[in-house]
Amino acid sequence: MSERDTQIQRDVGVDVSVGIDEEADSTAEDSGGITGRLRRMFGRIGSARALLVSLVLTVGGVLLLGGLLPFGMVSDALGIFVAAFLYGTLAGDSRYVETSLAGGLVGGVWAFLGNLVLTLVGPGLPIVVVGALIGLLAGTVGHYFGRDLRKGLTQDLDADSGAGRGP
Repeated sequence: MSERDTQIQRDVGVDVSVGIDEEADSTAEDSGGITGRLRRMFGRIGSARALLVSLVLTVGGVLLLGGLLPFGMVSDALGIFVAAFLYGTLAGDSRYVETSLAGGLVGGVWAFLGNLVLTLVGPGLPIVVVGALIGLLAGTVGHYFGRDLRKGLTQDLDADSGAGRGP
């Protein structure tokens, strides 16, 4: 790349390189070691911002429904489901990984905190694992149904209703 192209790239912020320099850039990225590979892989799988939003919504759902309904782990799972459903409905992109991870984390932490004495003194570890799995499942299913509702609300009705076809 010439000096003028580099200056334009800095001024405009647009990549004006052609295929020749891309190979050099990819080998430079590969030389980053395992941390570079993990960053690229996580960047493709999910984003930290989406995980943070999902965690905040999930904690809010658990606090809201867990505080209103006196059913323990069931109301926590319902709160995770509602939060994931809301996030799936509002998010523009599919965020299954982030929502499932947030649901599993919050479900496990809430099961741990809800059974703190049993977890620390007795055989409470299976309760934490079950809470994490229920949270993971509730987050995934809630996000799926939220995405499904979003697709149904934004889908073109003329394509499915058969409008414009002859009798």
